[in-house]
Amino acid sequence: MSATKSFVVLLAVLALRAGVAGAGEGSGSEPEAEADGRPPATDSEIEPVDNPAFDRIVLETVAVATQGDLEALYDRVRPSVVRISAGPSFGTGFVVEDGTRVVTAWHVVALTDSIWIQTGEGTNVEATVERFDKKEDVAVLRVTEPVSGATPLPLSPDVPTVGDVLFAVGHPFVAGEGPKGRHKGLLEWSLTAGMVSMVGEKQIQTTVSLQPGNSGGPVFDDQGRVVGVAVERHGDFGLARKIDVVADLLASEEAAPKRRLRVLPHLAFGFGPGWMAQADENRKFHYGLTADMGVVIDRRMLVALRYDHGWLVNKEEKEAGRLGQQSRVGVMLGPVFSTRSKPFKGPGVRFNPYVFAGLGVGATGTRRETFELLDPDCNPGLGPCDYRMEDTKEWARSYAPVLGGGLRVDFGGAYLDFGATVSPLEPQNSVAIGINFGMIAGRP
Repeated sequence: MSATKSFVVLLAVLALRAGVAGAGEGSGSEPEAEADGRPPATDSEIEPVDNPAFDRIVLETVAVATQGDLEALYDRVRPSVVRISAGPSFGTGFVVEDGTRVVTAWHVVALTDSIWIQTGEGTNVEATVERFDKKEDVAVLRVTEPVSGATPLPLSPDVPTVGDVLFAVGHPFVAGEGPKGRHKGLLEWSLTAGMVSMVGEKQIQTTVSLQPGNSGGPVFDDQGRVVGVAVERHGDFGLARKIDVVADLLASEEAAPKRRLRVLPHLAFGFGPGWMAQADENRKFHYGLTADMGVVIDRRMLVALRYDHGWLVNKEEKEAGRLGQQSRVGVMLGPVFSTRSKPFKGPGVRFNPYVFAGLGVGATGTRRETFELLDPDCNPGLGPCDYRMEDTKEWARSYAPVLGGGLRVDFGGAYLDFGATVSPLEPQNSVAIGINFGMIAGRP
């Protein structure tokens, strides 16, 4: 029995459900009039009966009736579905045409040129973007040889209609094996089913479960023909790009569009110890805070506005009432080098050597505590007197241009920063060296 024919079973069970709902209203052969004298309700006016237990029986009956066909359908489609690792992004794709082309969603592969696919046999194969349509969020990848063990999926020539049964195979959440391997063998090459809820000009709305990680995967009918590409999720509904968009992209003879320059936001905060030179050689150690905000251009160049501030933490100096601070604000600029990320293991380590130029503000000061008698005629030697204590700080500030540089090592969002700055006007009195640990928001 095919999945489509199984709807005969579903309709029969639903008819039975409706009969049970109607029978629940009474057993007389003639409907009785309402208490207020109104005529009895017609069939069209009877409110549906909510019966979750019966609904579960309906679903189980349909599942049993179609089990063999669904297993055969899954076994036929699964080898043609691949996992995709693209830098920080993960998703799904499926093999088409001669086996060397893989269709996926553009947003899965948009952020990097390092793209890997994993076949159903567990083999990792490097892929490149052959062409894409950013507006429609679809892309076609190319591999050097046909994907082993995969039979390219056919594209459906027909547009599905509301109520048609649809299926998807993908890798929801891409959760790996989970804690202590509890997810091993799950959340990959997972089959979900639903129906067409609405058909738009370029998208299909469906109740098929599409989660993060399903993006780029096939949405297909009961014959294994792909009708759409999973691209979005809205609440409980999934959205699939209609397959004719992909067919046009595959058949296009135009030159593949060039990737535009990608400008990604950069925001980082850090803190750590350091060494700071002042006029008094004892004023050395400090703790500092660092913040920088800017952009990463095409994942290769960082341009950011940076501010850092350090405070003296020398205990003896504080007890002596001597203070010290140093601030720097300026522009940091430098290339970004990434180690080659391992397929399906997340992004690799990034190294960011940089130079810094800006304005430095150095401050040295003293702290004094003074006591003032509220009654000038009171003699503390003869008895207690009321007094007022004041804590005063006096600062001497200096402003000078600063130059510097350093190396930032980014471990997937957390980083270590080794940096130094110096003023060319006062090199003997303006050196600051620091080690910062921090977090990067929105790591591209």
